[in-house]
Amino acid sequence: LHHIYDKIVDGLYLNPNESHSVYVKKAIQLVHSLYKQGISLEEAAEHIGITPSYLSRLFKEEMGQTYTEYMNAYRIDISKRIMENGDYVMKEMYKQVGFNNYSYFIKVFKEITGSTPNTYAKISKVNKWDLLRKHGVHQKFVIGVYIFFIFKFWVAFIIRLVGWKPLHCLEAPNELSKLNWGDLDEGI
Repeated sequence: LHHIYDKIVDGLYLNPNESHSVYVKKAIQLVHSLYKQGISLEEAAEHIGITPSYLSRLFKEEMGQTYTEYMNAYRIDISKRIMENGDYVMKEMYKQVGFNNYSYFIKVFKEITGSTPNTYAKISKVNKWDLLRKHGVHQKFVIGVYIFFIFKFWVAFIIRLVGWKPLHCLEAPNELSKLNWGDLDEGI
């Protein structure tokens, strides 16, 4: 489910609308590739080859938000994904997504999501199971699926380790006739 959500969010952000100008598309690509270290409007405009004021006006007209608002929204969405995946240290996350200090990260996060990062993290853990239950998926089923895939991985690993080859993987159909079926019977 994490991967599906990630692809949806990426699709929203990574596929700029066809009606966007080349300049805005380039600015969006710069935000996506440089959000961790940050790229100012002035740096983006210089990289693209236009003036900062022109990029600012185009971005606001085409995106409905300022360049900085877009950068912050993208960073917050990345932080939400990190929280939902569960592998993070809250006090360090602001650095992972390109904010310079924790207080500003909390302020922007709350402005965009309506909650603090800690509250969001707690709610998102609960909401994952609620979302699954709404769609008729129970926790035991999800755990069973995980166990199945782990089992499948280990079986494949052991087969490769031992060197077994399923019959359908033999190089040529006539190789079946070359097998010594008597050897197979002796092992039983």
